[in-house]
Amino acid sequence: MKRRCIMKDINITDIKEKLDKNIKKNQNLKGKVKLATKVFENAIEGIVITDKNAFIEWANPAFTKITGYTVEEVIGKKPSILKSNKHNKDFYKKMWHALINEGKWAGEIWNRRRNGEAYPEWLTIMAVKDEYGNTTKYISVFNDLTKLKRNEDDLNYKTYYDALTDLPNRLLYTDRLKDSIHIAKENDNKVAVMFLDIDDFKKVNEGLGHIIGDVLLKKVAERLNSVVKKGNTVARMSGDEFMILCPSYKNEQSIINEVNKILKVFNDPFDVEEHKVYITASIGISLYPEDGVDSNTLIKNAHSAMYKSKEYSGKKYTWYRPNMNKKAEERLILENDMQYALINEEFSLYYQPKVDSKTNKIVSLEALIRWNHPTKGMISPGAFIPVAEESGFILLLGEWILKKACKDIKEINEKVKSKITVSVNLSAKQFESNNILNTVDLAIDDAKIKPNLLDLEVTETTAMKNERNAFNIMNELKNRGMSLSIDDFGTGYSSLNYLKRVPSNTIKIDKSFIDNIAIKKCDATIVKSLITMCHSLGKNVVAEGVETKEQLEMLKEFGCNQIQGYIYAPPLPLEEIKEMIIKQE
Repeated sequence: MKRRCIMKDINITDIKEKLDKNIKKNQNLKGKVKLATKVFENAIEGIVITDKNAFIEWANPAFTKITGYTVEEVIGKKPSILKSNKHNKDFYKKMWHALINEGKWAGEIWNRRRNGEAYPEWLTIMAVKDEYGNTTKYISVFNDLTKLKRNEDDLNYKTYYDALTDLPNRLLYTDRLKDSIHIAKENDNKVAVMFLDIDDFKKVNEGLGHIIGDVLLKKVAERLNSVVKKGNTVARMSGDEFMILCPSYKNEQSIINEVNKILKVFNDPFDVEEHKVYITASIGISLYPEDGVDSNTLIKNAHSAMYKSKEYSGKKYTWYRPNMNKKAEERLILENDMQYALINEEFSLYYQPKVDSKTNKIVSLEALIRWNHPTKGMISPGAFIPVAEESGFILLLGEWILKKACKDIKEINEKVKSKITVSVNLSAKQFESNNILNTVDLAIDDAKIKPNLLDLEVTETTAMKNERNAFNIMNELKNRGMSLSIDDFGTGYSSLNYLKRVPSNTIKIDKSFIDNIAIKKCDATIVKSLITMCHSLGKNVVAEGVETKEQLEMLKEFGCNQIQGYIYAPPLPLEEIKEMIIKQE
């Protein structure tokens, strides 16, 4: 009896332990199920579980958020309700082949939301198999790629399109040109490349501001896009430079027709805010295969031709010719050499005296730039000044000339008793820059001279451009104590009324009027009348380019105040002109 009781106790204990283990196991299993459910419900990925026949049994909240379908709407249906029709049968055939043979498929797929919107997703499908290897369910996990695709599109747009004008940029233009060359090579076609540059666009930015300039560029882009032939590409390269690609054309006349359409858009003014802006453009054209067989060469050659258009007055487009590159290379070398010349002190100032017609004494000097190149020797100002003007280097060079002339005139005045002034030519770009007043002030302060020792010469043509602005600057300079001269007077189209209004101290009569006064009565009459008028307006008169005694005597007789020219001296280095002034005293 006792033995049986003990056996029963042992059995009960074993059973209890087993029950405890099972309870714990069930609790762990429930915990895992609960955890798995929580993960599924809170996952940002959409999750769908189907049976072996692909009928939906369950979906998580993320599925609803992404697709717009509730779980109740899709249970018992197949995932094909999401089908976008963007993929063909072969796509789905390959998907099922992978699932059946490998138990897994992953890839990018386009599906459709409940609202009809197609969207991209990254989908992974896994087959769930039992212990016998039979598929019992499929689990699908997917991520919505819409935002990622949008970011990719934005990045792609920023890479290939110009942010200001929405036109293709240099990179996309070059890609399209390469494709066009490849196609043309296979089909024996021809390709045309046009390089367009807006003339004097910098003046728009300086005069009206960069915001107006940007709006103008957008309007130019719109007009260009509206007139080019369908299939041609308009691109913005940089700044005010545009390019047009004609991937195929019949003959040169068809290109001329396209160019004329493009140039015509500049006939009418551009309405930019309250301004009506008139601009022109210059175009260079290169052709495949005649002018190059690769994109870089064709673009470079069209660029060279465009610059040639700017040189030809009134001609707005130019075909590329082989000798243009040589000139472009020479120009580039000259631009680089000028930069080095300024650093290496290859530039110097020569001075030509202006002589008082009554006392025959030097009263002023005109500063003239000279360049002694280490290998080419003396380079004529006529060869490098226009290049400096076009490239913008004239601003740096002009600043150097101002500073050097102010220091030199201080040195001269310290050696002599009489007051000697110096005249410095202001280039059109200098005069039109926003910084001209500051540049002049710094030169005077740096040399520690009085402003009345400096005379600034501006050509008649420069002073007539944007008259109101020009006169404001001239008055500001006069108010600072400097004197102003109108250079090359008579070569422009100024009127007597203009002569009356221009705020200058001095008028310089151009050499072209002086040359024939001794042999042509009409020229002598013009010069005499001009001197008389200037005096009546309280202006000093200087005659330029005086070379003969006859010219000198007539000018003295007409009452010309100062004489400048080879009759007295050519432009001389500082030491020689200094010695000349000292000797006269």
